[in-house]
Order: sequence, then C-alpha cells, then structure tokens
Amino acid sequence: MGCCFSREETAQTYLFSDMSDPASNPPPPASASDGRSSDELRQSTRRIAHDFNNTLGTILGNLELLRMDLEPGHPATESVIEIKKATDKARALVHELFTLTGPAPAPGSVEIPPLPATTPSPPTASMGTELPRGNGQHILYIDDEEPLVFLASNLFKRLGYRVSGFTDAQTACDAFLSNPAQYDLVVTDHNLKTTTGIEIATRMLAAHPRTPIVLATGELTEELSEAAKDIGIRHVIYKPNTVDALCQAIHQLATRR
Repeated sequence: MGCCFSREETAQTYLFSDMSDPASNPPPPASASDGRSSDELRQSTRRIAHDFNNTLGTILGNLELLRMDLEPGHPATESVIEIKKATDKARALVHELFTLTGPAPAPGSVEIPPLPATTPSPPTASMGTELPRGNGQHILYIDDEEPLVFLASNLFKRLGYRVSGFTDAQTACDAFLSNPAQYDLVVTDHNLKTTTGIEIATRMLAAHPRTPIVLATGELTEELSEAAKDIGIRHVIYKPNTVDALCQAIHQLATRR
C-alpha cells in the first residue's frame, strides 16, 4: 500500500510504494524493439545508415563547392577543413553500422576489372587538391535524392562538364535510350526507390555497350562489385567518398573516349 508524507524542514514530498503490490508497480513500457525480429532491426539500421550516407555526400559535395569559391588563404578555409574532419568521423560511424549489420562496405573507388581487395580508405581532412577538369563531356547523373542531383549538376558544370540530372530512374532510362550516343558517361546511384543501379546499367548497356557507367553505393561489397563487373560497369564508387573518387573516375573514363 502506498503512502505519502511531507518533510516540513525541506518542504519536499516523498512517495513510498509497497513493492509487493503489483498494482502499484506496473511493468516498464515496452521498448521499440519488442516484437521485432533481429532481421527487421538490421534492415532498419541499414536504411538509416543509407540515408545518413546520402546526407554526408551532400555535405561533402557542398564543402567542395565552397572550397572552390574561396581564395587561397581565406579565413574560412580552416573552418571548411574542420567540417571535413567531422564528416570523416561520421563516415567512419556509417562504415561501422554497415559492418555490424551485414557485409562490410569498402570505402573507395573500385575500377573494374580487376576486382581489388575491399579495404577501407583512410579519412583525409585536407581539401587542397584540385579536382580534374572536363572538356564539355556530357554526363547523365541519376539519384533519387534531389539535393545530390542538384549538387552533382553544379559541381560537374563548374569542372567543365555538361550534366543532365535525373531523380526518376525511368525518366533517365528513357532519355538515354532515345539517344545513347549523346552521353559520354552515366553515373547512377545503386539503391534507388523503384529499381537498382545494376538494373539501370543492364538496360543501358544492352542498348549501347560502350557507354562508361559509374555506380555509386553506400554498401560496396565484393558481391556487388562482382555483379557490376559481370554486366560491364567500369567503376564502383563508395558514398560518401563521392566527390574526389567520382571526379577522378569521370575524368579517367571521359578522357579515354
């Protein structure tokens, strides 16, 4: 039986309960994980990690745009580098989440063939390296995250490319198939809302086998790299290492044509 009394000297009120009375000791509220399988929790965690990866990609890309706008020695450069350090730490946390919930991704750029060992690349805080420039090559860019399409369009236009960006995979496919020869390169995210980058690439390469295609993914595994290799994808890029790795891959593939 519960009782309540006041302690006059402190004006505090205390509540005591009879620990043997079940009615006065209700069970704690059910946790969010009750009734959910470990597989459901794993999938939920991976979805969150994937979305966080996209957010990091947007931050890193816009940092690069900001760096390009700053004159050498500008006071804001130090802050840009510090933000880059923070995103590198966040990137490591995303990698750990993927590691804990399934096949660990391998940050970096994979040129196919050959298939290299999947080892993480170390974080780099410096942003002083100039990105390679294009010469008017036409890039078709696909990602269902509008901020990433907006970012890629701005970044690659500044670097001398022409860009057609799409958030809808079917619309992008239709545009490509109507005139494949107008595109020098295709960049597509893998985990799209209605399809996958592998499926997009398969359709495109069936129509125009010589088109260089770059696949961007937050879950770079050996299985995915092998699947990409089998259908003829040239590069697989780990997100959010997209800016440096993607610019290098695009420049390399575009200048080969």
